[in-house]
Amino acid sequence: MAFLIGFVVPVVASYVASMAFALLYNVHGKNIHIASACGAFSYAVYLAVMQLTDSMVIPNFLGGVAIAIYAELAAMIFKAPITVYLVPGIVPLVPGLTIYKAMEACLRGNLAVGGAGVVNTTKIGGAIALGLILTSYFFRMFRSIGQKMKRESVGK
Repeated sequence: MAFLIGFVVPVVASYVASMAFALLYNVHGKNIHIASACGAFSYAVYLAVMQLTDSMVIPNFLGGVAIAIYAELAAMIFKAPITVYLVPGIVPLVPGLTIYKAMEACLRGNLAVGGAGVVNTTKIGGAIALGLILTSYFFRMFRSIGQKMKRESVGK
């Protein structure tokens, strides 16, 4: 029962949240479910890594890596722009509650707590972005190497 409440329900909720953003961004047809699954997959990775560490940065970094891998592969397989899968996939990892609490603390005059919240939000956002950027870089690098090798083999 604890697994259901602690893992399955949040993953399903992230699927629904990603679907809402996919619909908001006019994703059509089968891509709606594929993009929604990207959000569910990334949040499942995040939750699994959260069980292994106390850090907030590592799970978000690996969640960002999971989003980028999924989106790159889905874009290649289904011949769609990567943003179709990337944008809805990021939604579950966005640190909205963290920044909300930080801003609320600042508005109440508790600048120490608010400042710490802003720093945490920046770390989380940076970790997600770094995961996306590094993974996309490696995919593009390997793709260009593969294309170069293909051109060389055709030329012989």
